[in-house]
Amino acid sequence: MTGRLRDAFRRWFSRDGHVSSSVFVTVELLSVMRPRRLSKRVILKASLWTVILIMFAFIICYTILLAYVDRRVWLSNRSAFHTKGKKLQTRPSEGQKTHLEGRNPETKAIVNRKDLNRKIMWNPEKFYDIFAPTVKCHNNSLFTIIITSSANHFEQRVHIRKTWCNPHASGNSLYVWQCVFLVGLTLNADTDEAVEQEAEQHHDILLGTYIDSYRNLTRKVMHGVNWSTGQCSTPFTVKTDDDCFVNTKLLYNFLVKYNTQTSELYVGKINRVLNKRMVIRNEANRWYVSKTEYSKDYYPPYASGTGYVMSRDVVRMIADECKYIWPIPNEDAYVGIVIDSLGIKPTASERFTVFSIGLRVCNFLYVFIVHSVDPQRHSVLHKYMMDAHKQCSDKDIITWA
Repeated sequence: MTGRLRDAFRRWFSRDGHVSSSVFVTVELLSVMRPRRLSKRVILKASLWTVILIMFAFIICYTILLAYVDRRVWLSNRSAFHTKGKKLQTRPSEGQKTHLEGRNPETKAIVNRKDLNRKIMWNPEKFYDIFAPTVKCHNNSLFTIIITSSANHFEQRVHIRKTWCNPHASGNSLYVWQCVFLVGLTLNADTDEAVEQEAEQHHDILLGTYIDSYRNLTRKVMHGVNWSTGQCSTPFTVKTDDDCFVNTKLLYNFLVKYNTQTSELYVGKINRVLNKRMVIRNEANRWYVSKTEYSKDYYPPYASGTGYVMSRDVVRMIADECKYIWPIPNEDAYVGIVIDSLGIKPTASERFTVFSIGLRVCNFLYVFIVHSVDPQRHSVLHKYMMDAHKQCSDKDIITWA
């Protein structure tokens, strides 16, 4: 401290000619204790940690925001489904050319072929509901049954789960077969929420983002085929409806003991009558198909949609080939079109029946799938299935015919 500054402090703090010693001590200390400057290393370290924290905060906020936006977009799209008067596109525009138009009917598809001239018309992979509960897959199953089911058919699904869909109810200790219900969106938000809760409980419902309607039945089935080949591939896949009964015990025994065709298998009740395969052009009919959707006047032979069996390779080929063929509303005829495009010969079998009325216990040593079954009748037919081997002479039928 300079002398001039010291004299100024003396004049300012002196009392009766005496200077307070405590003031000088304080002043001396202040003059010695100068403020420390932070080193560049400390500043750099603090800055790095600040940047890292900001980046983490940004990533977390961005992730939450992105999930929120995705959810809002999905909900907005879903709310559009619940808006009356709006329709999904079920056929191509008039100027759009389908896969089958202009193609040589004698040309057969080759597995895994690379045809650059073919145009992808649609993709069933886009129908997955990413927010829906996952579907359980039992990889060791011999066959998977994909079941088209209306969203409000809760009772049917309850009875099916208790009877032929449950291997344990048929005396099997393992999941030698498994069932998956195919369900779409409805115009009723309460119904959709109830279906989601059911899917969360059972994990056997494959929810799609299409409207649950007859005109979208082909989309529903191809979504199930895509799931079966991509996420739960089993040696065989069975397609049926929720108003059908599948004789799972007999079908399992037949596939294990007697079936010799493990590839290129597409078997069911084949519609071979030409007039019954005529394409309906009347717009008032529920089976209406326009020339733009399918240009030919007759469908190729196909299995009734009430039930058919496919081998693993056929399921995989259908999942790939269907992308090039526009999905007409008639699901069973559409599968026949794809099968014909693949060059696969359908196998006809009378063991897939149209009606369940009049069937007796012993018939269940023969039939594989029965149509027109009320929800409560599943338990009755399941008992027939179990009693058939006890009450009837067990004459094994070793062919599909």
